[in-house]
Amino acid sequence: MRTSRRARKENFHPLFFWLWAITLLVILLVSNSALVSLSISAGAIALVLMKPSNTYWYQSFRWSIRLAALAFTLRMAFGVIIGVPMPGRVLFTIPGITLPDLFVGIRLGGDVTSQRLISAFHEASLLVALILIFAAASALSNPHEFLRVLP
Repeated sequence: MRTSRRARKENFHPLFFWLWAITLLVILLVSNSALVSLSISAGAIALVLMKPSNTYWYQSFRWSIRLAALAFTLRMAFGVIIGVPMPGRVLFTIPGITLPDLFVGIRLGGDVTSQRLISAFHEASLLVALILIFAAASALSNPHEFLRVLP
């Protein structure tokens, strides 16, 4: 028995990938774990790579990966330069600037500890996962079909 080309094509409901993204977002925020966020990021990238397409919205995923890399880099840089004093082993020290009394607890520069880097990495990985989840949903769902199902 031969199946038609249309029957073989995997068609998902237009809202499927958006509901998938919202579900992953809830899991990401409830777990609050860097390991979960890295796993979700890898899963989102793998899913997009498994369903290639030549559509314009699919091509935007490359830019989203670049945006996620930029967001990760900036968050790590801000985590090193601007921060609050955290305990831990001092890895290196950068020159510091004394801020006015209005900004109590915040400092520019100073000791960069392992705890400070771990905290910045954790927050950066959550941000990257958030960007990649919604970029994958945007790349995999057809906006024309999405508008057709709206009342």
